[in-house]
Amino acid sequence: MKFKVSLTAGCVCVLLQAMPGYAAQRWTMDSQSSHITFSVRSTLHPVHGTAKKMDGYLNEDGGNLQGRIEVPTDQLDTENIKRDQNMKKMLRMTEYPQIVFNVESVVQADLNQKGQLNGELVLGEKSHKMSFVVDRKQDSKVIQLSGSFPVSLAAYELHPPSVLGVIRVSDRVNVQFDVVFVKLANGQVVP
Repeated sequence: MKFKVSLTAGCVCVLLQAMPGYAAQRWTMDSQSSHITFSVRSTLHPVHGTAKKMDGYLNEDGGNLQGRIEVPTDQLDTENIKRDQNMKKMLRMTEYPQIVFNVESVVQADLNQKGQLNGELVLGEKSHKMSFVVDRKQDSKVIQLSGSFPVSLAAYELHPPSVLGVIRVSDRVNVQFDVVFVKLANGQVVP
């Protein structure tokens, strides 16, 4: 009996998706409420930075999320002009003006609990698949994703800057994010 109920529910979902008027939900990033920060160790002290600007969207279909988050490379800021210049030179900002994270899926048992975010980070000319724990909070108007993940600069063939060969920056950058998306209906944010 349990098999029949599950099969029937699955058929209803497939039929609903095939019906005219059914559409996946579109969510757009609320850049004012979203935050992406990063930190890295150096021989002197930890370095912290923020993404001053970001953009993105999510599509939700049957509870699954897919989308894209973009950070303009020139919007990375550590509050030190010289250090920022070195970082942007390392990232080859003029050739690769965007850092992109493609969200492929968020796997979890229920909404409003921890899950696994699967995606691909594009940094410069390299991209790598990654999976990490994410907190997903959602209601009828907002999706909030938060978590952190490490990035190896060497994996993207990036060479951490050093000063006079004495002050060195670690290969591992820790990225923290708390990003908020609001629902769109007919191209407009749902109030």
